[in-house]
Amino acid sequence: MGGGIPMSYLNNEAEWDAFEAAHKSAILHQRPPITWRNDGFGRREEAGALAGTRNTYPYFQRPIRGDWLRALVAAHATTHTPNRALSTELRDRGLHLRCEPGRSLLDGCGMTLAKVLFRKKSSDGIPLVGLEMNRTQCRSTSADFLVDPILVRGDQSGRPNSPFAGFLVGAYCVEDELILRRKLNFPHGVAVGDIVALPNTAGYLMHILESESHQLPLARNIVVRDDGLVEDDIGR
Repeated sequence: MGGGIPMSYLNNEAEWDAFEAAHKSAILHQRPPITWRNDGFGRREEAGALAGTRNTYPYFQRPIRGDWLRALVAAHATTHTPNRALSTELRDRGLHLRCEPGRSLLDGCGMTLAKVLFRKKSSDGIPLVGLEMNRTQCRSTSADFLVDPILVRGDQSGRPNSPFAGFLVGAYCVEDELILRRKLNFPHGVAVGDIVALPNTAGYLMHILESESHQLPLARNIVVRDDGLVEDDIGR
């Protein structure tokens, strides 16, 4: 059985519902945009109504992982055997159920780190935060990664502490070089030298498309072990 076992990036359904409601309102021009150029992630406004389908992973969902699999094998198999669970049918037929767990196998694992290099504005005045990485280093099949990053603040001396809102961009010299397509709020500011951490990126957030065309060092994989940090030089 392919396709992956579902997982949820968020524990709080209300957070996901709030984002969905705000995003829909922005697409319908009922509030200011919260994504780059009011990107609808597959959805759009047509005659005052929402059209299309969201093309991101469902960042909150239930059931997930073991609960989902238990519900699956406990379900009634077919209309011809309405009182027999799928697990019973599998055992009686001598069949193995083999699943591809997908990203759920690595739920809670991995973190992508990038240093802040600059703050500036685009030609049309959109605030930008430049990172020492590029969009090919943290990409999936989803239109965007909808988990909020963690800001690790650097040197506190002389840093701006006023609230800042803008977009994370990478090193490629192209207009669409967005790390995340959502507008992010930094209540205490963001400064050069800070570290932006994207959590839970081990599953399907890969850098297999990365190249040296940006003339920056390729991303390094670091493995955290019980005895400390060990750099992994295998497979970038």
